[in-house]
Amino acid sequence: MAAAIIFIGFSSDFFPQYMLGYLECRGRYAIYAPEFQVLNVMSSAGASVLGVGYLIPLVYLVWVDALRACGGTESLGAPKGLEWKTPSPPPTENFEETPIVTEEAYAYGTEETRVAIAATPPWPTIRRS
Repeated sequence: MAAAIIFIGFSSDFFPQYMLGYLECRGRYAIYAPEFQVLNVMSSAGASVLGVGYLIPLVYLVWVDALRACGGTESLGAPKGLEWKTPSPPPTENFEETPIVTEEAYAYGTEETRVAIAATPPWPTIRRS
């Protein structure tokens, strides 16, 4: 969503500036000539949309950081894999002793789907008729 807003804001900001340069409008005037006024207003509006597009990820980043501060990583619903079992910052060797990996965070689906996935060959099968 934010990427689309940034794209729209960037396009509506810099395309009118390109057109103004092509029409030989000089920059940095307090009052532009009437024929250039519409393109300058479009460029200013595009800059506002571009700013909103950059503000959306920033708000999301602050919101997620606040969630982490309130409840740690558990409140985000993240899987409990090995990356969550090491302290922060991690020591030089990551773990004091080598962990034993079980299916704790890596068991997805039911037993039937895991058996079906394990039985599927890693290459595509070609059926000739």
